[in-house]
This record gives sequence, structure tokens and C-alpha cells, in this order.
Amino acid sequence: MVVISNYPPTNFQFIRRNRKPLAVGDVFALQLPGGKYLHGCIIICGAKTGPMPGANLLYIYKDQSDDIEPKFENLRPHNLLIPPVWTNRMAWTRGYFVPVGRMEVTSSQRLRSHCFWSVARKRYLSETGVRCSWLQRVLNTKFRGSWGLTSYLGIDDCISEAIGLPRISE
Repeated sequence: MVVISNYPPTNFQFIRRNRKPLAVGDVFALQLPGGKYLHGCIIICGAKTGPMPGANLLYIYKDQSDDIEPKFENLRPHNLLIPPVWTNRMAWTRGYFVPVGRMEVTSSQRLRSHCFWSVARKRYLSETGVRCSWLQRVLNTKFRGSWGLTSYLGIDDCISEAIGLPRISE
């Protein structure tokens, strides 16, 4: 657990702050307790039609590494640790996510479609806010996310649960 000034505690380890603009294809690292790294990629940046204007859609991959540099061949949608997640820039500005590279986001690096559960609308929505078809829901059984902005603390909870770490929020 790390406590930085007045920030809430998290399992993410502080690395360094980043205020540079984010872009589609930015690959980032986050550090877990014990020093291992996970990697992620920005799939949609500054969405106009996401759950909130300016939201970023992230993939976070399951392979843990001793190295902050990713193995780009492992950054594929079949290797996701948690479902795609919408978030803002705070994990970068607070120093928990750091840029470590960039890749072209092609169809082989993306899920064929995205489905997110909207609690308010009580239906599944695509990344553009359109209702998901039956086929999209079937194809995305494993990777259904939530239609809403998830803070870095919420991402911390999802990752902690997925890898068996105690959640800080509990």
C-alpha cells in the first residue's frame, strides 16, 4: 500500500507523474506491491461519445513482468486481465500509470466489439453508446465492462480482485 500526500491509499505503487497528452496506442505500465508490473494500452482517447466526454478506454493485460518495458507481442485482447475500462487521466497525473511506449491499435489489438453494462439504462451499450446487439453480447461474454467512468481507485480494486490482492477499499 502506498500513501502519497493526501491521496487515498492504493495497491498501485507511485512511479512518476505524467501530464503529457495521452493518445490512442499509448502503452503504459503500473507497478504492483512486490515490484511486478502490469501493462495497458489506450484504445480510445478523449472519447466524444463514451460515458463522459474526454473519457479514455483502456485495456489492461494479465501478464506480470519484472520489467517496466512491455512485451508488445503479449498486448492482445485475448490476454486481458479485466474487462475494458473507461477512465480519466488521474492515474497518470498522480503517478500510478506511466507511458512506456506506443503501438498501432489495429483490429488484432482490439476486441471485435465492446459491450458495457449501463446501470442507468439497464442495457448493454457499445463504446459509442448504441445498444449492443444479441451477437455483440454473446461475443463479449468474458469482456463486458461497465458503462461509466472508473477512477484509478476502482481500477485498483478490479485488478486487485483479479490477481488475488486484498482490496485497499475494504
